Amino acid sequence: MEFLATTIISASAADLQRRLTISELPRWCASIETVLSDAQSSGKIYCVWGTFRVHREELSHGVRFSLPICPNACNGP
Repeated sequence: MEFLATTIISASAADLQRRLTISELPRWCASIETVLSDAQSSGKIYCVWGTFRVHREELSHGVRFSLPICPNACNGP
């Protein structure tokens, strides 16, 4: 499951990649209460919907976070 957010700000991609880490997710997302583990590109979070694995990928213009095993994720048509 993925969520997308875009904004017009004066931060560079490198700034976003440095600041948007798994450990910092509770600071940026009110729905995430606790980071249970952080291995930089993967981890585990506790949020309002329960406990989930999270993946972090650096993209050319920022960062992507995804919840690879989520009951709301689409597994095909």
